[in-house]
Amino acid sequence: MNNKPTNIKKNSGKKILKIALIILFSPIIIILLITLFFQIANPIFDKFDKDKFIKLDTQMQSLYQKIKTASNGVDDWKYMAVCSPNHTGDWATGDYNCVTSISTVKTATSVDVINNLQSKYYPIIDNSATLRAKTELDPELPNDFGKKFVVSSAFKDYYEMKSKAVCRYLIELNQSTRDNSLSYDMNYSYGLNINTGIGITTISLRCEDTARGSWYTHIQSTSTLIPGE
Repeated sequence: MNNKPTNIKKNSGKKILKIALIILFSPIIIILLITLFFQIANPIFDKFDKDKFIKLDTQMQSLYQKIKTASNGVDDWKYMAVCSPNHTGDWATGDYNCVTSISTVKTATSVDVINNLQSKYYPIIDNSATLRAKTELDPELPNDFGKKFVVSSAFKDYYEMKSKAVCRYLIELNQSTRDNSLSYDMNYSYGLNINTGIGITTISLRCEDTARGSWYTHIQSTSTLIPGE
């Protein structure tokens, strides 16, 4: 008696069952493999990311010390390293905006104050070995900055060489909100006279990048960060 047709049917049935099981379990296996990959890879990615921001903090703290030395206690320079959660609308994205900021704020009764600060500190920042220029110094407005006692500013963008973070040097002259105060009005337009006779000069070097974790001091927002304000 010939059993070949029966054996062929059995083999075909087994093959179909195997294929069905593979199709059924393949998505589960793929999900498990992806989960396992991220469980192994995430700590590695986090370490590389954290090391990057530690490098940025180290470089900026070194530059901060050079600026403080040049100040010799005359100007009150401050340093901060902070992170805040990024959002899309009302929803957190899971990553962070991490910022280092070197800054000083002082009152100004003439345009000479901003010029003296610019000539004293800008060369230290601009000649720093850790920064590579991305743009040229851009005054707003060119006919006013450093020439008239009016609302004005200048900025220059850099890359921090080791971390590749983007940095911005900013020097501003703003209208004071009240006499003998370091509070100033950001709503005044460029070119307007400092009408109280007392302005506020700020200088800051802000470096930032997107991070996988909150590697510095955690705060709610870094959008308007100026230490000492």
